[in-house]
Amino acid sequence: MKGRKEMKKIKKLTIILIILLICLISFIGIYVEKQNIMQNIIKDYDLAMNLEGYREVRMKATDNQEIASEKVEQVKNLIQKRLKTLGAEDYLIKVDYVTGEIVLELEETSSTDRIVGDIYNAGELKMVDSEDTSKVLMTNDEIKGVSVKYSTTESGTTIYLDMEFTDEGSKKIEELSANEYKTIEESTEETEGEETEEATQPKLALMIDGTELVSSSFDTPITEGRLQLSLNTATTNTTKIQEAVISGNAIASLLNNGPLPIKYELTGNTYVYSEITEQVKIAFIVAISILIIIALTVLVVKYKIPALLTAISFIGFIAVYLLVLRYANVVISLEGITGILIILIINYLLLQKLLTKPTIIEAFKEMGIQLIPVIAVILAFSFIRWTNIASFGMTMFWGLLLTVIYHFTLTRALLKK
Repeated sequence: MKGRKEMKKIKKLTIILIILLICLISFIGIYVEKQNIMQNIIKDYDLAMNLEGYREVRMKATDNQEIASEKVEQVKNLIQKRLKTLGAEDYLIKVDYVTGEIVLELEETSSTDRIVGDIYNAGELKMVDSEDTSKVLMTNDEIKGVSVKYSTTESGTTIYLDMEFTDEGSKKIEELSANEYKTIEESTEETEGEETEEATQPKLALMIDGTELVSSSFDTPITEGRLQLSLNTATTNTTKIQEAVISGNAIASLLNNGPLPIKYELTGNTYVYSEITEQVKIAFIVAISILIIIALTVLVVKYKIPALLTAISFIGFIAVYLLVLRYANVVISLEGITGILIILIINYLLLQKLLTKPTIIEAFKEMGIQLIPVIAVILAFSFIRWTNIASFGMTMFWGLLLTVIYHFTLTRALLKK
């Protein structure tokens, strides 16, 4: 009997030490030396624009004539499609339907500059004669879709654009590649005493917004309605491969979504700092920490030793919860912080019930019935594409899931008599 009690004490002490270790990792971090600098290897929080700041991009219509609101709406929709294709997650588009001006608020990431450079381009495709660019042979209307693909050989990896044509476009490209732009075979015959004049090779050039991307002739006719254009020479250099992929994705984004019906120029590209400063964030964290300490102290005074164990468990829950949010890539917004606070309140109330109910199952059963409407709302919010609302839904979702797992394992073992 005495041995069993000793084992339980050792088990509880082990759990407390585990919770302490998790708290140190979550609240302080793990620091390792990299290039003579101590760096925290624990993932940082992904903050939304209303907490971290954002890039403000202003675009002005270059057309001086009266702009139809329908065209401005088309531009807005096309820009939204481009942003999704280019991988932008958190953004806001503001439109002036009278002047046509567009203000774009973008999350600041490593790819923001690239997105800004591509987003306002007209995306007007032309296939022209390389020697006479006024001779337009094909346009966006003949392109069905563009994708980025790769081919790997012993020489390395080649990134290329795979262009699929419409039925009309397929007929045109087959005719052009079989006749005027077919590769001229070099003659191997020499005639004595006669000078031979080398024929000029006509080439078909692909141009986007007036800039030539590539020009080529065709050894064989394009009969399948698809054209592959290489964006790099075969290489094993990962940096060059990645650059070619990024370039290809940008081109595909422009061509797949169609050209902008109004031409734009970039008039502003600035970083806007969040109104919530670091000092405000620190003050908020300190205030919440003080409230948690007061609330837990009240529990300990009222319920003594069992409450002390639940207080330790509660702090451990906070530490694990914050780690889960970071590694689940949950974007934290002001609304997400509200979700975190609600989860902490739910857990505090649950711990109170654990101290008064005979079993953890009864405590969960009572809380679960009360939370059914909340769970339904959370599931709905988690799938909304607006980052701020989705942040609230995801912080609540992970919080409730962790509440069940954490308390049924660590807290239950800690309170077991």
